[in-house]
Amino acid sequence: MSIYQVYGLKIKSELSLSQLQPSSGEPDVIIRYGTIPPKLEEMRGSGVCYQAKENQLLLKIEDICSYYIQNGNSIVIDPVDGAANDTIRLFLLGSAFGALLHQRGLLVLHGSAIVVEGEAVIFLGNSGVGKSTLATAFVPRGYPVATDDVSAVSLESGVPLLYPSFPGLKLWHDTCEKLGVEKSELSPVRPELKKYFLPLQSKFWQEPLPLKKLYVLRTVNRKEFELDPITGKQQFFLLGEMTYRLNYMKAMGYSQNHFPLCLKVAKQTPLARVRRPSGWFLLDELVELIEDDLLKL
Repeated sequence: MSIYQVYGLKIKSELSLSQLQPSSGEPDVIIRYGTIPPKLEEMRGSGVCYQAKENQLLLKIEDICSYYIQNGNSIVIDPVDGAANDTIRLFLLGSAFGALLHQRGLLVLHGSAIVVEGEAVIFLGNSGVGKSTLATAFVPRGYPVATDDVSAVSLESGVPLLYPSFPGLKLWHDTCEKLGVEKSELSPVRPELKKYFLPLQSKFWQEPLPLKKLYVLRTVNRKEFELDPITGKQQFFLLGEMTYRLNYMKAMGYSQNHFPLCLKVAKQTPLARVRRPSGWFLLDELVELIEDDLLKL
């Protein structure tokens, strides 16, 4: 079993996780192969591919793998025969880890983050809105990346901190073409998908970061960009909406702790809504809009 680091945790895993940073020492989380129960007894909630109760979540991805996440420190994986390891890793580092981070009491947001003057700027939004694309566009301008798609935030002595994930970004094939990224040199995140893993070893930030600002990305049917500050109760509601795998969190019974955490982070971190033209994605203009806004802080 090898030891890796992600989200400030040391991970000991029987499955190779080459995308993660290598580490050493006593692990916080164990990932191993094993037999998984067909269902959870006395579950609190369930969905199409998951069952949940306090401190436990059973995730079943058809024809790929089952994941049993417990107590914020254990993930048992039971792959389907013939399933590709890349696909098993994709769901492990996404949905399964999202559940584990919820179990550890973190605020888990659906966002990609860059580093600006030693602080984290997180781009939040639903799948397909362009979070990873926007983060990638900031890299040539000298901004390191801290996390892709899943952002884990904790309160340390009352200060919201982002814990970096792994040194890379996942990009769709059309995004690679727009950004001039050569796909032939990249590995697909899943054999049947035209989505690729862009490694960023030298442009990755490894240490926890205080939050500088949060941007919620939206698309609108118009040609102009809009950037509006969000204040008051709307901050709280938007953080709740942008929580990664919110259904898992609720089904495991963590709402009582989760929503006060959203409120505390919202009170301390500026938040803005960015509306970009639907179908246009003028990256240079969007990056400049956000850079100009950050200069005002």
